[in-house]
Amino acid sequence: KLWRLVFYRSGGRNVTVNRQQQVEHQAYLTLYAEREGASVAPFVAAATDARGNALFVSQRVGPGFDHGHDAISDELLADAWQSLACLHEVGIRHGDITPDDLQVADGRVHVGGFDRATIDWADTSRQLDEAQLLACTAAAVGADRAIEAASTALGVEQFTEMTTFLQQAAMPTALRRALDDAELDIDDLRKAAVAHVDAEDQELQTIRRFSV
Repeated sequence: KLWRLVFYRSGGRNVTVNRQQQVEHQAYLTLYAEREGASVAPFVAAATDARGNALFVSQRVGPGFDHGHDAISDELLADAWQSLACLHEVGIRHGDITPDDLQVADGRVHVGGFDRATIDWADTSRQLDEAQLLACTAAAVGADRAIEAASTALGVEQFTEMTTFLQQAAMPTALRRALDDAELDIDDLRKAAVAHVDAEDQELQTIRRFSV
């Protein structure tokens, strides 16, 4: 947490939170999202032991998007965007979406992994989630299908604004690995996304506090 505070502009707001508060926060956001009608991996239990270790347990409802594109239909891609939109409507920003967090069950996409989620109404945090979801779906089904689903869900203006977060620094480590496994370069994905809506390449968001 301290490293993220130093290195990333939006990475350290919870630097003083202890383990118990972390799992309480994660449980709260998961239950809140579920109450508001979002499709999420259900919360099961949270606990701490005598040594101060904290445990958060959620139900695994199905395979993630990292299990290959054969089972991921266009309808599932659309539902992934609907699931994210439902979170955003109630002010929840995930902040760390990976293919494994997008769990498929009964024709729906359930979002898990709320350990870095926050309550936040800022457009930039929403766009970060959208960029991560586009990258997740692109790693799973290829750039063309992923871009088509994202542009349909967001509309041209919102989609174009989101492309400023399509950069390496905005992607969680697990998502970077998924992109590498899919032999998909994030810069190429951004260029393809911009070209899809006939827009000009936007100046990238500054995510790190400093760079070489």
